[in-house]
Amino acid sequence: MDIFFVGRLGKEAIAAAGIALTLFGFVAFSVDGLFDSVVILGSAAFGANDRSRLRSILRHATLSALGLGIIAMAAYFPLSFLFSFLTQDPVVLRNGRIFLAICCLSFIPTSLNWVLPRFLMSVHRTRALAVIANITVAANIVLDWLLIFGNLGFPKLGVIGAAVATLVAKTVSVSVTALYLRRVSRNIFGDAPVPSVNGGMIRELFLTGFPIAQTNFLEVSAWTVFVSVISRLGTAPIAAHQIGMKIKDVIYVIGSAVGDVTTTLVAHDMGRMDVQSARKDSTLAVRLVAGVMGSVSLLFFFFPEFFISLFSRDPDVILAGTDILRIMALYQLSDAVFIVYRAALNGMNDTRFVRNVILLGGWFVMVPVALLLTHVFRLGAAGAWVGLTIYVTMAAILYARRFLRTDWKKKRAVTVSSETRVQKDEV
Repeated sequence: MDIFFVGRLGKEAIAAAGIALTLFGFVAFSVDGLFDSVVILGSAAFGANDRSRLRSILRHATLSALGLGIIAMAAYFPLSFLFSFLTQDPVVLRNGRIFLAICCLSFIPTSLNWVLPRFLMSVHRTRALAVIANITVAANIVLDWLLIFGNLGFPKLGVIGAAVATLVAKTVSVSVTALYLRRVSRNIFGDAPVPSVNGGMIRELFLTGFPIAQTNFLEVSAWTVFVSVISRLGTAPIAAHQIGMKIKDVIYVIGSAVGDVTTTLVAHDMGRMDVQSARKDSTLAVRLVAGVMGSVSLLFFFFPEFFISLFSRDPDVILAGTDILRIMALYQLSDAVFIVYRAALNGMNDTRFVRNVILLGGWFVMVPVALLLTHVFRLGAAGAWVGLTIYVTMAAILYARRFLRTDWKKKRAVTVSSETRVQKDEV
């Protein structure tokens, strides 16, 4: 929604917000991966009906996230320096840096959003998450309309207003989530006492989440280089890319949500050692996501100009965006398989394999192919997206093969052994 409203201000505003969000994501998405351990460990504890462990997971994850969120605010300084390597446009650079500064101020509510929604997911409180998400998005839309354009007497902040709107919306999200958790804590934890802080649980959370954080770091750093390849082509191509990404994200959130649920269910099934249910759930998830994303891909392929024009009327942006959306239509089906089986492998705690595929695919397939097609064959931003599509297709095949051929009994034995070691450390 930020990009949708900012698009009314021109391609420079889209580029400023898009690059700032990419750089912010470089840090936020990397650290965010550490707390996928909340879903993995929380779902297993919920499946085992271990309420004391559930409470310990929430307490230690929240404290850890807050600490990392405070530290992460200092990331503005190196990211601001990096901004100048992604664009030379003075307007984009000035507005983008201010946008980035406000994003970095939002690391406190962002850090709590790393933990609280994941915990609710692990204890199957997804309806509450849906309500909170609607409240958050509604707040963001209203604030965008007020602060970007200065409606109803509010200051007209332009692209900066979008950043302020997001900061406030994130704070609303965290506040509502915390209030809900407080209200239902008795039902979730029962009579389990509030645990004292101990290094064993923090260590388990980080050891479980660290490979995912590594994966996210490798992925987002490769993605930042990928975006820099496009940004060097000019303001119109990077604006078209950002619009294409946001159009994709409208559908991606469905796949991502199903992926999160897949991680939760597979981790839950791991706790019960129910192999049949895990494979059945994952197969159903792939069919669901592929069906939705594949259907929408037809619209992207046949009516790309319509979707791009919702964000920008600039003819150069529409021309570049049309090519991107047509390639994206092919990308979507591979992405559906990629999302679900990656999530399933995370639920199995097979996070190192996920990381290794991202490392090899992102840095040795996506980035080199994008560079080759944009700077040697001169295919523009569309060439970069061809590289992305090749990489995601390759990764999707590897993830599906790994999940379907895994020896579950052996995997469970390794997981139980790891949990036993951590419990001994706590004692």
